[in-house]
Amino acid sequence: MRRPSILRAVIIFCATATLACGDNPTTPTPTPDLTPVTESFEGTLTVNGAVTFAPIAIQTAGSVNASLRGLRPRLTMRVASGGSGTFVVGETVYIGENPDEPTGSATVHAWNPATNGLFLNDLSGTLPTGETIIGVTSGARWTNESLGNTIVGLALGTWSGTTCTIVLANDITAQGGLVSGVVQGAGSLCARVYDVGRLEGPATFTIDVTHF
Repeated sequence: MRRPSILRAVIIFCATATLACGDNPTTPTPTPDLTPVTESFEGTLTVNGAVTFAPIAIQTAGSVNASLRGLRPRLTMRVASGGSGTFVVGETVYIGENPDEPTGSATVHAWNPATNGLFLNDLSGTLPTGETIIGVTSGARWTNESLGNTIVGLALGTWSGTTCTIVLANDITAQGGLVSGVVQGAGSLCARVYDVGRLEGPATFTIDVTHF
């Protein structure tokens, strides 16, 4: 029953092929040489907060991605109870026999004694758990119980002019994390960075959005 349709399809294909191979072929329209555009956005994220960037103008169909960089604090350390002293913002902390030959060191971004949270940047070397971390300026001494990356949420969505409707989201984004997708045509997008319940103080960041 479907044979006539198949034959018609073959005839259409043959006719097209004949036109393409004739003496006067149609010159194809050149494809534009599209270069991706990268836009950078900076912000400060507060506890339980969110920062939205819009509109992000998309000129044509293609890939789009948002990447997180410049996140500060970079690391979150939990120290065990029983330590002494108060860490000072901006001071160097280290683990090791002495500050001149540390196993690892970092810079204090913030200190929250209520939660035993020590927030750090500029890590050099390693900060092993179970070892004492010492403040060079303050002399504070506490034991490193756990160490992990600062985590936030990163998302891309569509922008209506007033509302950002999230389409792609990553709720466990650390420094260097990425959200990527494909758009079908021109339009307006938005990007959002948000707290996922892990911040104890403000965090600064930069995101790069690359699109066509």
